[in-house]
Amino acid sequence: MNTYRAILQYSGTDYKGFQKQNSGVPTIQNTLEDVLKKISSGKELKTIGSGRTDTGVHANYQVIKISMNFNIPARGLKKAINDLLPPAIRIKDLSECEDTFHPIHHAINKEYRYRFTFSQYLDPSLNKYCTNIFGDLDIKLMQDFCKLYVGTHDFINYQTMGTDVESTIREIKSCEINPCNLHSMMSNTTKEVFELRIVGTGFLKQMVRLIMGALFEAGKGRVDSNAIKSSLLGGELKNRLGPVAPPQGLVLYYVKYPDI
Repeated sequence: MNTYRAILQYSGTDYKGFQKQNSGVPTIQNTLEDVLKKISSGKELKTIGSGRTDTGVHANYQVIKISMNFNIPARGLKKAINDLLPPAIRIKDLSECEDTFHPIHHAINKEYRYRFTFSQYLDPSLNKYCTNIFGDLDIKLMQDFCKLYVGTHDFINYQTMGTDVESTIREIKSCEINPCNLHSMMSNTTKEVFELRIVGTGFLKQMVRLIMGALFEAGKGRVDSNAIKSSLLGGELKNRLGPVAPPQGLVLYYVKYPDI
């Protein structure tokens, strides 16, 4: 088998997440593998992604391992894939790699970004890539509360069911909210756009969206710092501090490896 490492970028709006599902279901992985089957004339192949993204979630840097029983130079494979992919999905980079490379196990950390505003009006060109929260948000308070998530904690209260895990303990390297440069693109939006940037060694299912949901509740004055601290103590599952934040604001922004 020939093995390649690809960096995939996509808009997830019209897809049922990244993960491969039954034939005919529009997922990112299904679409990529359908293209690879055409290129290889149906020969044996396999793809592994660095992580799952949910329906409507985007990626700037999804790392894929492609294993194919088909010999083609990396440069030619990249062009062939991009020629057949729909416009919402693109290969940014593709190179040959060792068969031992694993996009999940070899990742050092991942960075997600979540873009949001609390505007009376959101430019329609951005409503698939930014979440608009109705009502005022205390951004300064949300920025302060972000610091509570940094460190090693039990995130049992920040996951949804669907994927079995050995442990719900995860390490967050950084978590902050800053103004986002999307604001310069918007002529009609009445409020500034902000971006949650969170880096961790690993994430549970919908963990980032649940953190964002809790921070939205904090920004509305419904959650205080003690509630967040308590939610990170672990033990039995407690009531969540907020709903799962909508998917369209979330981007898998970067995955770091020892060699790239």
